Amino acid sequence: TLASQSVEKNRVVGRDSIVDRYIIISDENGKNPTTLGSEQVAKTVKGKVTDSSGASLPGVSVVVKGTTTGVITDNSGNYTISIPEKTTLVFSFVGMKNQEIEVGTKSSINVILEDLTVGIEEVVAIGYGTKRKRDITSAVSVVNIGDIPEMPISNASRLLQGQAPGVVVRQRTGTPGEQMNVTIRGVGSLGAGSDPLYVIDGFAVGNSIGQNLNSSDIQSITILKDAASTAIYGARGSNGVVLITTKNAKEGELSITATANFGIQNLPTSRRVKMMSGVEFATFLQESWIDKQRYFNKHEPTIDEIPAGIRYPEQTQYSTDWLNEILHQNSGFQNYNVTLASGKGKMKSLVSAGYLNQEGAVKYTGFQRFNVRANVTAAIQREHYFDYISVGMNTVGSFTSERYAGTNSRDGLIGKALWADPRSPVYNPDGTLNAYVGGKDGVFGSTNPLMELQQYKRIKEVANLTSNAFLQITFLKDFKFKTSFNASIDSWLRNEFRPSTLAGSGFNLP
Repeated sequence: TLASQSVEKNRVVGRDSIVDRYIIISDENGKNPTTLGSEQVAKTVKGKVTDSSGASLPGVSVVVKGTTTGVITDNSGNYTISIPEKTTLVFSFVGMKNQEIEVGTKSSINVILEDLTVGIEEVVAIGYGTKRKRDITSAVSVVNIGDIPEMPISNASRLLQGQAPGVVVRQRTGTPGEQMNVTIRGVGSLGAGSDPLYVIDGFAVGNSIGQNLNSSDIQSITILKDAASTAIYGARGSNGVVLITTKNAKEGELSITATANFGIQNLPTSRRVKMMSGVEFATFLQESWIDKQRYFNKHEPTIDEIPAGIRYPEQTQYSTDWLNEILHQNSGFQNYNVTLASGKGKMKSLVSAGYLNQEGAVKYTGFQRFNVRANVTAAIQREHYFDYISVGMNTVGSFTSERYAGTNSRDGLIGKALWADPRSPVYNPDGTLNAYVGGKDGVFGSTNPLMELQQYKRIKEVANLTSNAFLQITFLKDFKFKTSFNASIDSWLRNEFRPSTLAGSGFNLP
């Protein structure tokens, strides 16, 4: 507030013209409008600014678009401004939507400013509902999905990677569609695990996000870290809580969206274990055999005493890199999503469908997912009873099919590929797969890793239906009552079959 009143008139002489500039400063009561840097006055416009309820708005900025010329409304919301012809006025106020009006021939303009709706990035989902981010004092991190670049992912837990402080996200294996290992603020238990609790649209699904959630359906993710923010969930939330909110139709929206993602993945050559060639492995076996004779028998063996299979390493015929044989050079990734949203009227609905197909980095492995989601909310007006009643239902159905391989031990496929004899061929001379690898010159024998991938059947299929229905009543002022019903049904099928054509433990095929 300026305590003085003055008028200055500066006469500026240009090359081709003379321009009059006016500066008017209001008094401390705001009785006189303030005009800064205006061009030569052509007309005067008056009016009043109010909010949607009709209340006056003092302190609203009324500025000529593209200039610094402006005034501020007085205590009654009135303003008076002197402006040039053919101009546009911009009305702005904190917490209100800006409004632009062309003056034209008008000399009086009354304006109603609307409240500015808080965007989703400014709202944080908490245990009992939502709060403005600035009102939260507990340890809460928000993952804004819009800030995450587009990337092909098969499990929604990957969205947390590198997005929130204090949240460590690690990949357990390279299995397609597998969930990431998420730890919030360190290990909380030595024996009970450190996985957080996942809550999707108010439904606590447990300590695993599962594989049925489509990342394209997610609107926002909130991570609750400390005891104050996780208190509502009790002991289940002791390792932190991940709140996931799925998309809903926006007010007045009617849209259909389709997306398609394609990609390839592989294990870079620089990250692969460098394996011995057949000649190098035979040389290693020969040197090892000779060293044993020298140490245990105190004897220097002659060339004729060395076993025939390793006597002349340079004559080794095959040099098989078993790790490369079982890996895809470029495995494919496909993801398709279609979303239909309708937010007109009292009912808002969003229906989405998606299909994902991810080939594994290991041959003959992969992950497929089909999913359909429907989020519906409806508002019901009840005069004389309740100010507002809303009901809604979020339902998702999914089917996943995974073909996997045993890779997590020394005797798993990756372990076999690392210690299998490189002197053995992948295929026989007639083109069939060589069933038995190694088993000579002191080297362990095993199944042909590629043949095991082809013939060992390992399939897991999961069908899931999850539904969350709620009724919310708003009455009095800022008081809400909400009740919900949640249900989830899973159907699992795991099928493993090892044919008798495969060698392995208990077999000793020559």
